[in-house]
Amino acid sequence: MNWPWNALGLPGPADLAAVRRAYAERLKTTHPEEDPEGFQRLHEAYQEARRLARKAGGTVPASENRTASPEQERPRGSSEEPPEGAEPWDYDRIFAQEAQRRAEERERNTQARRAAFFARYQPSEPEEARLLGQRWARIEAALTIVEELSDSHAPLQDWVTFFHSGVFFSVKGDGDFVAGLEEFLRRTSDLEGEVKQELIQTFGLWKRSVPPEWQGLQVLLTGVTPPPPPQSREKKPIWKRWTAWVALLVVLTPFFIHGIGYLRSIPGRQERARMCQYLEEDLGRKMESRWDGTNYGNVYAPWDQPGLTFQAWPEGERNLAEGQRGYTTNYGNVMFTEALKEFAQQRGYELKEIEEGGVKGIYGSSPGAYLLKVSLWGEEEGLTALGELLSSLEKANWYQVCPPAYQLHLAVMNFAWYTYIPDTPFDIESLLHYYQTAAGTDLCAYLVEKSGLAEADFPGAAYRLEAQGVVELPDRQMFLVSGVDASGETVRQYLFDGWREVFSVPAEDYRTDKESFRLRGDAFQSDWADKPIQLSLMRK
Repeated sequence: MNWPWNALGLPGPADLAAVRRAYAERLKTTHPEEDPEGFQRLHEAYQEARRLARKAGGTVPASENRTASPEQERPRGSSEEPPEGAEPWDYDRIFAQEAQRRAEERERNTQARRAAFFARYQPSEPEEARLLGQRWARIEAALTIVEELSDSHAPLQDWVTFFHSGVFFSVKGDGDFVAGLEEFLRRTSDLEGEVKQELIQTFGLWKRSVPPEWQGLQVLLTGVTPPPPPQSREKKPIWKRWTAWVALLVVLTPFFIHGIGYLRSIPGRQERARMCQYLEEDLGRKMESRWDGTNYGNVYAPWDQPGLTFQAWPEGERNLAEGQRGYTTNYGNVMFTEALKEFAQQRGYELKEIEEGGVKGIYGSSPGAYLLKVSLWGEEEGLTALGELLSSLEKANWYQVCPPAYQLHLAVMNFAWYTYIPDTPFDIESLLHYYQTAAGTDLCAYLVEKSGLAEADFPGAAYRLEAQGVVELPDRQMFLVSGVDASGETVRQYLFDGWREVFSVPAEDYRTDKESFRLRGDAFQSDWADKPIQLSLMRK
């Protein structure tokens, strides 16, 4: 019979330490609030496996033995080498015995807590006993994880994940769990300072006043002793009591005003809680409000990614059948921004965020448009990767629930040669065709018009600009646009290097066997107010 080992994910019988580790690992995916029946089955398997391990007498399986070499690890307090003539250290046995000793000590602590717990409450009805058993299972599960995290010297992020889990939140306010946590802290003097700081933040122990059941934790973690309860005083004459009451009223008036403000804030807190609930239902991520009591009332963040802040506001009634979520948010834009930033960094592209039309704020801001600088030469692979990214984002759950509103400009310098608005799926084939056939010449014609080169070449006369594609000069490739007069004769040739140089050359002086520097001419003084400083204009 493989139960209870299979339920814990163990291949077979194991010692107490392995049973506890397996139980702690299973608790990460079996939460008492989300799956109470599954949690109860897991806890029953754990209890039975623990009983069998104790009955086996503490034999440590070979899989639990340590394999560190003598050069890598030695028992605490040992010298570098065993005494002369003595047998070599049996490190596997020493480490296994130490692990078993710790497991047995934890087991004794657990049994003592359990006995005290049930003796204190003494259920009289079967239903009461069942509910009490479930409560104890939640407490024991949380304390088991605490001890396993401590014994394994887990990194801080594992502790943070636990403090944000359903296992922890189901017992955070339970006085018996807090008492067990205090007992753990008293016997664990080497707990890391960062973990203690996280506990202080989690329970709010930095505050001057904390709930009575947390005051013991406050003393252990911060050294702050709560103020003693007020002592009874000798009864004063009535006139002195009236004077004291008046003075007290004067002192407490600001607090009454603050209390009124607090009561007024209750609807806001309820609204934020409802907002978190809606977001969690729609996005499948646990959310938290970043309201600090005064500011950031519309700012939220996922529990598992607290640095990803976004904004959300109530909007109408929630009616999913009618497509009404009950709120509006820039979560989609924030997620899109993060994905686009990562893409630009990986590809080495410069990304500029344009705030116009976006959501601004210290936290949770998102731009209304993006300027992604992509060269007009040889970036087919990068554009294909961009198309794949946008297609994958459009299929994501958060994109479907909170579709981002933005404009994506592909640009050279600050001039967009392509703009995408997400009202239709991103068409990578059309973009690549345009990139390879017309993007460079279109931008060349735009620069010729805006800079005033065309006006200088055709003063007061009719003209048109005709794209000629890419031309090969002896020293490089360039985009070519022809300036044609009203009679159809080509008068000027305009060359653009795709980066920052534009040449205006008389048609009779233009030949493809000339190097580009022979076609440059003199610097052209443009009246264009928005001309970028890096744009070089030359006219021959």
